[in-house]
Formats: sequence, structure tokens, C-alpha cells
Amino acid sequence: MSINRLMAAGAASTQRFSGNMTAEKISIDARKKLAPNIEPPLLPLSFMQETPKVSSSKLVLDFHLHFSSQIFDQKVDMVIVPATTGQTSILLGHVAAMSELNPDLLSLHEVDQMTEYFINGGFALIHPNSVTDIIAVIDKIDPQRPQKGLAEFSQTLSSAATDYEKAEAKIGVDVHNARLSALTH
Repeated sequence: MSINRLMAAGAASTQRFSGNMTAEKISIDARKKLAPNIEPPLLPLSFMQETPKVSSSKLVLDFHLHFSSQIFDQKVDMVIVPATTGQTSILLGHVAAMSELNPDLLSLHEVDQMTEYFINGGFALIHPNSVTDIIAVIDKIDPQRPQKGLAEFSQTLSSAATDYEKAEAKIGVDVHNARLSALTH
């Protein structure tokens, strides 16, 4: 096998051909001639799947908790999640994505109403077929609890000796600050 033959085979795979022969088919044929005992590698197009069709006119939202597989399966117009990169709006036909969620308010929007939930963090999995899974820890907010928790974790943060204790206390401070912020909205 010479380098010229390999280069010719590679050049054949990048050209456009008329008729039923595609560049991919010619590339596979050229590789089989050069190495008949070795299966050709799969090309990227062979791994791509067609995007599923959107089956409804609304976004399907599935809520999952750490102690339950699914709380509800609701159809909404828009969901606003508190992602680590900022507030993210999820609409019908959104591109597939995964996002880590911060402790904050999660908003469900329907035609004439909005429902908010406070989440302590989690993940949002956005599927290409307009289904969104929210995996989170939801809390009921007691107005006195965030203030007490913030004072407790602030004291723990100032007296923390190890990096682990500091990180744990910092998370507690962030969560309780988000809860206080949610109460003032």
C-alpha cells in the first residue's frame, strides 16, 4: 500500500458524485480494496438519529424528587429554571440540554397563570421531543426558618477549620440567602 493510494482513497471520499454512488459509499469501497480483512469504521452520519417529532403544542414537564420517581406530568407553556448559568427559559421545541440548578424559584407558566416552587438545587434534562425532566429537592418555605438557618450557617462558616467545613457552610449560606430572596419576591 502506498501513501498515494491512501491519499487517492481519501480524496475520493470528499468529492461529490452523480447517480446512486455517494461519497460515503465510494470511501467505504476504497477502504475495502485497500484493507479487505478490516471492517471500515463507522462514519458520523451512521450514528446520527432523526430528531423526534413534537407531539403536542405544549411542553411536557416531569418532576422527579429524590424520594419519588415522578410527582407529576404536567403540560405547560414555559418553564423558567434557576440554572447555574442564570435563569433559563424552556419553551416548546427547545434544543436538548442538561443544566445544573441553583437553589431558587422554579416557575411554571401557563396561558394565564404562573406557579412557583422553591428548589434546593438539582438538574434539568431537556429532551428534543419537548419533554423536560426536573430532578430536584422541593421545600416548603417557613418564613422564620431561612433567617435562623442563615445565622447558623454564617456562624459555622466563620468558625470552620477545614476546607470541607467551609464549603459545607458556604452551601448552607447560599441556600438560605436564596430562600430569603424567594420570600421577598
